[in-house]
Amino acid sequence: MNMIYAVWRIATTGFLLGGLLATQAHADSPPAPGNLEALRQLKIESGTVQSVESVDKPTTAANGRAVPVHAAVKVLLNPAKGSNINVKIWLPPVEKWNGRLIGAHDYAADFGIDPGVLQNHCKDGFATVVSDLGVGPDGKSGVGNSEVWKDYGYRATHLMTVVAKQAVNAYYGKAPQYSYYVSEFCAGELGLQEAQRYPEDYDGIEIAQPYQSRPLQQAYALWSKQVLNKCALTAAQRTAFVQAGLDYLASRQVPALAGKFVPDPRITSKEIDALVALARQKDPSLTDAQAGGLRQLLDGPRRAGTAERIYYGVPPGCDVSAAGRANTFLLDWVLSDKKSRGEVNIAEDIEALSASLGPYLDAENADLSAFEKRGGKLTITLWASDPNAPILGTMDYYERVVKHFGGDLVKVRSFFSLYVIPGTGHGPQPVSWGRPRGLEILMNWREKGTAPASVTCHYILNGKVEWEVPFSPYPGQTTWDAKSSSYQMKDGPRGVAEPVAARYHAAQVK
Repeated sequence: MNMIYAVWRIATTGFLLGGLLATQAHADSPPAPGNLEALRQLKIESGTVQSVESVDKPTTAANGRAVPVHAAVKVLLNPAKGSNINVKIWLPPVEKWNGRLIGAHDYAADFGIDPGVLQNHCKDGFATVVSDLGVGPDGKSGVGNSEVWKDYGYRATHLMTVVAKQAVNAYYGKAPQYSYYVSEFCAGELGLQEAQRYPEDYDGIEIAQPYQSRPLQQAYALWSKQVLNKCALTAAQRTAFVQAGLDYLASRQVPALAGKFVPDPRITSKEIDALVALARQKDPSLTDAQAGGLRQLLDGPRRAGTAERIYYGVPPGCDVSAAGRANTFLLDWVLSDKKSRGEVNIAEDIEALSASLGPYLDAENADLSAFEKRGGKLTITLWASDPNAPILGTMDYYERVVKHFGGDLVKVRSFFSLYVIPGTGHGPQPVSWGRPRGLEILMNWREKGTAPASVTCHYILNGKVEWEVPFSPYPGQTTWDAKSSSYQMKDGPRGVAEPVAARYHAAQVK
């Protein structure tokens, strides 16, 4: 104001000139925080702001979730020909913003944008951004289109983050103090892609049940379905197999959970034989052919002739029928309509799928040094009893990260925590492990330096918490000390017995 006043005094003999100068000075000043016009005027590289709206009253959405007061921004990004990425950003009121940005996705196979992600985080004061990963509305845009492969694999997540930070700056007049990314299920690999490819995007990343390699996960789902079609099981036989797995692994559990939930699912080939034999004792109607199919399902897909591992098997103690339910739409992107699902050759066709899509979709790069150096923190929660996504691939990835850091497990644990939670999987869960809780752990670690020593999970029976069990980061193992009647932590076994064959891994490309 002093500068404007001085100019006006000098130009007292020219009132009009003084007014013009004052107007120009006002135009050059930054807009007040909460200015919707600043959002409308955003200059976005290879993109356009489609709409900016203000939601001035809280409501309840059709999904039953609260819709808070917020500014809603829709953006369309077109970084390349054939690329169309839809982005939504929700910004809480200035006085309710907690100074943080959250990037999030839920199911990357459910095309479009899940409003629940925006609703959940924005109501807690987070500026929140999501995208459709460039594959809306049905995923068919990815057929033979490598630009969509890039978007789906990593580019859409990175670009939505860049745009969201622009919007935060414009709306609040400053950058977010901290930025976090949260994802789960088949969107979990997107968080890993961020840590590997764009370590500057986020200060912390929290992931549940990632698929490091989407092509191989879909190979697993397709292969499981093919095996089940050859050795169909009755409901009673599936139940006997589930119980055999739980009984066989009971000795690995603390007493409260023994025989009730799937623990660490790693088993050897001899243990597979023993488990199948136990299932046949429980249900003698299981034929030799069915027993052979169960062995295959537990072991996982292999390449015919060489027996090279393609992926891992169904966790013991799980309903095997769920293993083949995953959406295998990625096969269409490469194989198109050339083959039916039953005709796909798990060895040759999946190798071609990995070679085509893997460079874009795989999040297998063990070099997290740039993310670590900038102070980034990464937490992954693995669900031990999830037949949709065997967790051994992630456990193997963690070991490869340790190897990249010279075998220094302490170093890796200083920025990367991996939890294996017994009993967790897709569908209704007996375990209370909520996203807000995981995010709180991550935020305390990044912002306060409070490393997550252990997490306590609540196991629920008939709507009531029956057991509370702590779990420490991998390779930590929870044991029960009868003398002190308390849980104790120790280091458990590390690694997996046999990694996926090298031919099914693909180097990342930009």
